[in-house]
Amino acid sequence: MHITQHSIKFKIDKPERYNSNMAYSLYAILCENISPEYAEKMHAQSEFRPICQNLSFDRRENIVEWNVTLFGEAQKEFAAALELEEYHIINRDVVLKPVQHSTAVYTTEYLLDKAKANADNSAKANMLFCTPTSFKQNGEYAVFPSVELILSSIAGMWSAYDETIKLNDPDVIGLLAKKIRISSYNLKSSYYRFKSVRIPAFTGRITLSAKLAPPLMEIYSLLLEFSNLSGAGIKNALGMGKIKTERIVYNERKQSFVQPGRNI
Repeated sequence: MHITQHSIKFKIDKPERYNSNMAYSLYAILCENISPEYAEKMHAQSEFRPICQNLSFDRRENIVEWNVTLFGEAQKEFAAALELEEYHIINRDVVLKPVQHSTAVYTTEYLLDKAKANADNSAKANMLFCTPTSFKQNGEYAVFPSVELILSSIAGMWSAYDETIKLNDPDVIGLLAKKIRISSYNLKSSYYRFKSVRIPAFTGRITLSAKLAPPLMEIYSLLLEFSNLSGAGIKNALGMGKIKTERIVYNERKQSFVQPGRNI
């Protein structure tokens, strides 16, 4: 698997006019600037699309950051669309002009190595849902996360683009889900709006606690690593489901877990 993640920053003057829902409008602009044949092929994919994109904000610095993650052949197809001089969001009468564009490249081998190196620090992890996130279960929206829904979603995205390691085996997901629990959470309900649609969703944080044998812990560590690229839930291509995962490191001296950002 080969993945490219783009980070494009825009300087803005009225931050109150912006929200994460605008990612849908940017997705529409991207699709207008790729070949009709590839757009049709991509939209025919009912479950997983080779693009995840979302917006985040630094309102103190008046910066909008657009994160676009591309898998496989989408990297070539969307290349020109990500180099436009400006992005005009007509329904908001907003013109976004890039002030910085950086890229990072990831491979299966890199993610496997990083997951293995971090496996021992994966017993506890914070998972931050940075943009509205929702799951579909039995034809209904699931607006509270479960371990199985989260892991199945991340594993499904991985397996859609890497055939060498199949992570979405129901038996494996079941074994992981039995030994991983949501030990705390701070979530709030929200909606993601595009066109005339309003999707029930949530944002916030959960803490995951795992008690797994070493082979399963490495698989789980890989899913945590990949979640920062794939997101979770539905409509990742439209701006939903951005995840930031932070492992909580165990301090041997203090015999306790240390939250990210705190001194050890």
